[in-house]
Amino acid sequence: MNALCLNLRRRAFLEVLSGVIFAKALQADIDPARLAVEQAFEQMRLMPWMRVWRSAHLGSIRMVSQSPKQLYQLGMKPVWVATVFQGSDTVGYLMLEAESPYRWVEFGVDAEAPFESEGLPGKAIDGIPNLQQFPVRGKMAERVASGCVPTAGANMIGYWARHGFPKWLDSGESEDGLRVATQRLRALLPIAEFPDDAGYTDEGMPLTGSHASGIAAALAADAERFRIPLKTRVGGFQRSAFETEISEGRPVLICCEARLPHKPHLSWGHAVTAIGWTEFYGAYFVMIRDNFYPTKSPDAVRWLRSDAISEMVLLQPK
Repeated sequence: MNALCLNLRRRAFLEVLSGVIFAKALQADIDPARLAVEQAFEQMRLMPWMRVWRSAHLGSIRMVSQSPKQLYQLGMKPVWVATVFQGSDTVGYLMLEAESPYRWVEFGVDAEAPFESEGLPGKAIDGIPNLQQFPVRGKMAERVASGCVPTAGANMIGYWARHGFPKWLDSGESEDGLRVATQRLRALLPIAEFPDDAGYTDEGMPLTGSHASGIAAALAADAERFRIPLKTRVGGFQRSAFETEISEGRPVLICCEARLPHKPHLSWGHAVTAIGWTEFYGAYFVMIRDNFYPTKSPDAVRWLRSDAISEMVLLQPK
C-alpha cells in the first residue's frame, strides 16, 4: 500500500476518532479544549515517527498567556500547553491554540527520535551539533548570554566541519571548539545587550541580540579566514527553497518568533538551526535544534509551525 493510501486511511481514522471523542465530551460535560489537547496527543502517538511517545502520558494541561514583563511584546495568543512524560521523566511537550479549532502550534521531543518519517511527508538531517548558549564577558555585565545568533552560527560551522570542511573548526569538534567558533562570530557581529527583567535565564543574565544579515556576513568572513568557499543567501522563508536545502543535506539557520518551550509564558525573536520538515493535519512544520532549550537528550528536537519563521540563512560550502 503506498504512502498516500496510508495517509488517507490514517486521516479518516483520526477524523472518526475526533467525532467520537467530542460527542463523548458533550455527553459528559467535559471541557472541549482540554479534550482537544488529549486528542491531539493521541493523534501524535499514532504517527510512526513518534513511536517514542507510544507508551508516554500527558502531565498537567494548562493555558498559558504571554508575560507582560517581556521586553518585546510579540502579540502571541494564549496556548494550551501539556508536558509529555515517560514514567517520571519528561520526554516532550505539545502546544495547541487556545481557541477552537485548537490548531497545533508546536511540539517537541526530549528523547532520541527517528529522523525518517516512514511513509509520511517529510525529511530531516541528522548529525548537527546543538551547543547551548553560554556565559561570555559582555559590556553590560561580566556574564552575558552568548546569544542565539552566533551560537546557531557556530552549530552550523560544527556541522560543516563534520561534513567535508574539518579545518573550519580549528579548535576541534568538542564543545570548547564550538564555543571558540561562537566567540569568533560574536566578534564579527553587531551585538546588542538587553537586561533580562522577565526571567529568560534562571540567573537573570543579560541577553544578546543580532540579526540574520549580520550572521550571514559573519559566517562568510569566518569561512574566508579558513579559505573555505562559501555561498550565503538571506531571505524570507520559502518552503521550496528550504526543502531543497534539506534534501541536499544542508541545514538552514532560521530566525523566528517562538515561545520558550520550558517557559512558554515568554517568547522572543530567536535564531536556531533547522534540520527538517513534516506536514501534520494540514500544517507545515519545521524541525529545529534549539540553542536555548535545557534538555536531557542531546537529540532533542522541536517542530515549529512554519508561519513562526521570518527569515532563513542558506549556507552552501563549495
